[in-house]
Amino acid sequence: MHFKISWAGRARIEMSSAIAYMAERDPGWASTCRSKISERSDALKTAPYVSSIFRSDSPIGEIREVLAGGFRIFFTVNEQRKIITIRRIFHVRQADPDFEE
Repeated sequence: MHFKISWAGRARIEMSSAIAYMAERDPGWASTCRSKISERSDALKTAPYVSSIFRSDSPIGEIREVLAGGFRIFFTVNEQRKIITIRRIFHVRQADPDFEE
């Protein structure tokens, strides 16, 4: 069972902002983090349920999360359409994100 990965606009912005911030301070670490996030999101294509449930009562469906380097990747799974949507990317030190949309 293979899923397609889709990135919500908000998640793209969060990832770009985080990587740009880190690149100003430590380009090598920024590259490593980008790779870890990319590798982890690609791994979701074949195993989206090897993750934790972050929130089961969200208006957008069950929200799951995985760790990638120092970041938390929040996503939803559409089983019928075989699509995983990356919803948010947060550093582990940030407070939990809001999913009210």
